[in-house]
Amino acid sequence: MKAWSGATDFFPRGFTVTITVNLSSHNLDYFDALDLSGLDALSLDFGSALVPFDAAFDGGSVTRLTSSRISISNDGYAVNLLGRGISPTSSVDALGRALESGTARGTLTGLTLTDQGTEVVGLSLTASSLQLRYDDLELELTGTFPTGLGDVLSAMIAIVELSDPYFLSNAEIAEYEAALAGYQVSGMSVSQSGSEIVSVSLGRNVVSVKVDDFTIEVNGRFPTDLGSSSSLTELLPALLDGDGDLDPDTLNGLRIDNVTLLAPNNAQILRATGDFIADLSDPYADETYLVDGVAFDHVHIDVAIGGQTSNRIVTDAASSFVAGLAGDDTIIGNYGNEVLAGNKGNDILAANGANTVLQGGQGSDRLRGSGFADELFGGDGADTIFGAQGDDFIFGGDTSNDKRDLVYGGGGNDRIDGGHGNDELRGDAGNDTIAGGFGADTILGGNGDDVLTGSSFSDRIIGGKGKDFINGGFGFDRLVGGSDADQFFHVGVRGHGSDWVQDYDSAEGDVLRTGIARSSASDYLVRFADTGAADASAAEAFVSYRPTGQILWVLIDGAAQDEINLQIGGQVYDLLA
Repeated sequence: MKAWSGATDFFPRGFTVTITVNLSSHNLDYFDALDLSGLDALSLDFGSALVPFDAAFDGGSVTRLTSSRISISNDGYAVNLLGRGISPTSSVDALGRALESGTARGTLTGLTLTDQGTEVVGLSLTASSLQLRYDDLELELTGTFPTGLGDVLSAMIAIVELSDPYFLSNAEIAEYEAALAGYQVSGMSVSQSGSEIVSVSLGRNVVSVKVDDFTIEVNGRFPTDLGSSSSLTELLPALLDGDGDLDPDTLNGLRIDNVTLLAPNNAQILRATGDFIADLSDPYADETYLVDGVAFDHVHIDVAIGGQTSNRIVTDAASSFVAGLAGDDTIIGNYGNEVLAGNKGNDILAANGANTVLQGGQGSDRLRGSGFADELFGGDGADTIFGAQGDDFIFGGDTSNDKRDLVYGGGGNDRIDGGHGNDELRGDAGNDTIAGGFGADTILGGNGDDVLTGSSFSDRIIGGKGKDFINGGFGFDRLVGGSDADQFFHVGVRGHGSDWVQDYDSAEGDVLRTGIARSSASDYLVRFADTGAADASAAEAFVSYRPTGQILWVLIDGAAQDEINLQIGGQVYDLLA
């Protein structure tokens, strides 16, 4: 995996394993709680801290040789080997000959590097743990470790030699692996000032890595001792660099079945499956990404290191899934067949390619579709959505946290649903279908033969040019048909209130349309009364349903009409006849 730096592709291009990665978009917001800033501590230049001690190693001399301490010093720098029962201690030469012949005795308990007597690096060793201290960092390994003086020396030589086995014979490799076969690492943790940054648990079938309460679980078959773990020196560079330069034969006995990323509450964010080992040697292998079951060629998840960051992301290939996560992101899709998800923050999402899905998520977002058919979802917040050209589907927000959205359908025959909030929905050009959703909405059909529904609460609906079908829905709605022959629909139930029609004009072909299928013209009554709503010289026409007494429509200045036409089923009746 690529190093975390600000925001990064979660799956770097170099990662060429033929695998299938399944992600749940609903769980990506868990990343907002991920704080990787602690990993910055791991970038401390440990190597430079050791440079001054080269003087002790290269030009120093043994200044202390006892059964519990061996010190090599030079110019105030000292390397101190700590232990118990170290022998022989009669002279440095005697100890060296004993180490070479395998007769040296003693147990090592630690090592320190000191500058003028002050510890710079410290190491503590037991048969079950190894602790390395540097600055305010502590690395702890748990498992089974050598502590005997000769055993430690043999293990160190074997580790160094196996780290670069190119010039080793098979017999030499087997010898060094045998020297390490009795030792193992079962766990690792890194802490800073007593707070754990990362921990690793290594088992026969599971390797688990935990960072900031997020867990990566790798399932498969893994080495259990340091000798057989030498194959990992081949695997790790291939995984981290994605260079595809790997001989699978060197990984005999190692298998990776799947990798799972879990949120702190154990919710699964992603799961990767496939033949990880065999395909690491193939630089042309492909990945398959499934987001909520939909396949994509490319995935970019904008994971930040600590806190919210705002980024600009531009896709460079079609069939991409991009998630901005937290922060005020700008995401531009250029190639089509893409999903652009803003998630949290006040995001800007824009599509230039066909068949793009834009998901604003939480926050007050701005979404702009392409010149083709797109799907645009504002999500929670006060969003501004431009469908642009194409037959778009636009949805405001589906929870009560959604606020007032401003929607422009643009060209094309769009389908628009305001969702929650008191929205302003404009169809613009084209034969649009618009529903206000939950809220007191303003709906403007624009040009074209539109189907407009207020849905719940009291809405204001303006048809504009074209032959529009207008349904106020629940509540007492205010309706304007605009030019051309419009239909004003009332389902006929009391919860839908009384709709006020401002510009009913029978001469233009306007009709009232009832949803009471088995009613007859005689069931409807027209009465006139002046409310002062418009022209004082013309009273309003109140059209009610006799069986219930409910007023369905109020036609402003309706008394000026020669006809008030009502459609029942396929038949039109003049209620003034």
